[in-house]
Amino acid sequence: MSTQAFEIVSGTVPVDTYDDQLAEAPAKVQVGWFVTNKECVPLYNGCNIVGRAKGKSITKTPSQREEDWCTAYNQSSVHGIFIDDETVSSSHLMIDVEADGSSCLIRDLNSLNKTRLGSSQRSKPLDPNITYSIKSGDALQLGLCQTRLDFGPPDQQQQQQSGGGILAQLDGDLAAAAAAAADEARSPPAAAGCAADLPGEQQQQMTVGLPAAAAAA
Repeated sequence: MSTQAFEIVSGTVPVDTYDDQLAEAPAKVQVGWFVTNKECVPLYNGCNIVGRAKGKSITKTPSQREEDWCTAYNQSSVHGIFIDDETVSSSHLMIDVEADGSSCLIRDLNSLNKTRLGSSQRSKPLDPNITYSIKSGDALQLGLCQTRLDFGPPDQQQQQQSGGGILAQLDGDLAAAAAAAADEARSPPAAAGCAADLPGEQQQQMTVGLPAAAAAA
């Protein structure tokens, strides 16, 4: 039986720098939109992270924050979405969209004011650091910020951008959601038989759905 000798060479193994990681990362393609009542921000394939745009504790530039997120969440690249809303945490939500726009996973990053699926303040907050699958057009609440995620094939997103399709829906849809949430806040408590009266597991299924998978530590 033959054996093969291996030469062991001592020395320091180079560690990839952030620039090297960016060079190796797959090309970014727009696959959707992150829509708020103030703006419409592109979503890209791979990792997008939503955070508060400014505040006393935020001293780094957007590019520096993206670099920090790459290290903190073990990502080759991150597209930052910076929202001017004081109820949004500096690192609030991770959004991971497939390159063909076919699916989207979200994860609350242990935010202070939580993330909810839907436009109701009564919706159960998403469990932090758990990954959930969502559909295009789903509404999300980040703190008190009403948002919506729209995603799909890249060519479809380009058509919407050129035709203003997403922007045309922006004010009406989110204004209606905000008005519905305000009406609900003024309404009496839920009647018997509503989701609020169901056992915890069934209530979670009715409000946010079961988690798609446990997030990586």
